[in-house]
Amino acid sequence: METLLEAVETAINAENTNIEYHEKQLAYHSEYHTKAKEESEQRKATLIRELSLLKELLDEVPA
Repeated sequence: METLLEAVETAINAENTNIEYHEKQLAYHSEYHTKAKEESEQRKATLIRELSLLKELLDEVPA
């Protein structure tokens, strides 16, 4: 009976380790995608500012 109990405990520990690994992977990917989204939003804001400045310059050019 002790062997069966040890086998069950080993299986539970292995599954807990597996769950912890996947939770860490999920956290990493979530952080990566959050950073990527922030960088994308920063690039978009920069592009909008640059296009606005370009429009201002073009508006100053005589037709």
